[in-house]
Amino acid sequence: MLLPLALFVTGCGGVRLDSSRSVSVDAAASYAERVAGAAHVFAGVRVHYPLPNSVFVQLTHPPASVIARLKAAYPGVYVVQTGLPRTLSEVRALQRSVNSSMRSAKGVHVVETYAQNGQLQVGVNSNIARAQAFFDAKYGRGAVRVFHAEPINIGCACGPTGPARHRRPGAGNR
Repeated sequence: MLLPLALFVTGCGGVRLDSSRSVSVDAAASYAERVAGAAHVFAGVRVHYPLPNSVFVQLTHPPASVIARLKAAYPGVYVVQTGLPRTLSEVRALQRSVNSSMRSAKGVHVVETYAQNGQLQVGVNSNIARAQAFFDAKYGRGAVRVFHAEPINIGCACGPTGPARHRRPGAGNR
């Protein structure tokens, strides 16, 4: 559920923020993380989303006092989504538990993991259905969302990588 904290909701359901304020959205984002984190309801934050000069804050089930503190500190800046299933701390703990021994379990190769929307997002390059079933059985349905991801190949755009060759100064690069 989205809760715009400024007094503005457009007829089409979009959010309009007061752009006349020159607010440091980074400071507002840090403040939201501190206040909501102290209340153990912080699930995530994005700056300049959904509009420039706005802060999108995701919370689990915040008490009204948390929302009131945010609104009072930075009026018209926050857009709040509530009802997320897990805090960011809980998702990060889940992410840490997906350790290297489990990353290759059951023929599934995990390429990347990150927290989003109160879930652990897990990118795998094969066996997506098997991976989803594995994580659902281990952590419960909905804790992990599995998607297809390709491995990241890191190379050098300047040529092949490999053992360094020692070159004499002025010898040229052949």
